[in-house]
Amino acid sequence: MAERSPAQPVAAVRFTVRIGAREIAVAQVSPPQLGSDPATVTQSPPNARGRVRWSAEPQPPRLVLTRAVDGDRTLYEWRRAAVDGRPAARDVVVTLLDPVEGAPRAAWRFRQAWPTCWTGPALDANAADLAWEQLELVCTDVEWI
Repeated sequence: MAERSPAQPVAAVRFTVRIGAREIAVAQVSPPQLGSDPATVTQSPPNARGRVRWSAEPQPPRLVLTRAVDGDRTLYEWRRAAVDGRPAARDVVVTLLDPVEGAPRAAWRFRQAWPTCWTGPALDANAADLAWEQLELVCTDVEWI
């Protein structure tokens, strides 16, 4: 039987972001986290084997998308829809691409993401930086697909 070579790590520099069916240019995606609220940790009594079960309420996963302002108002309009009470929850899929081949190496689906905060660009006449916008999302779950 042929020996498989170990998987090589992938640089986190090439990725795509799809909101619903639309792909959008994003410069940075915050690290996804699946966590629990430490204040809600509970411990069950030991079972017949002496094992204890730990549990805690899950915290809703959060995600922040950062992109350069370029005239595309997708992120702003998504938050505006949420503020106006229009249906705003959408799935967001982030796909990590091989930096050389461009082939997908991993992907995560953020289920029913809802925009909690849009932040517009900081304006500074003394800076030589791009104008950035950010959208913070909260979702029901993160699935590694």
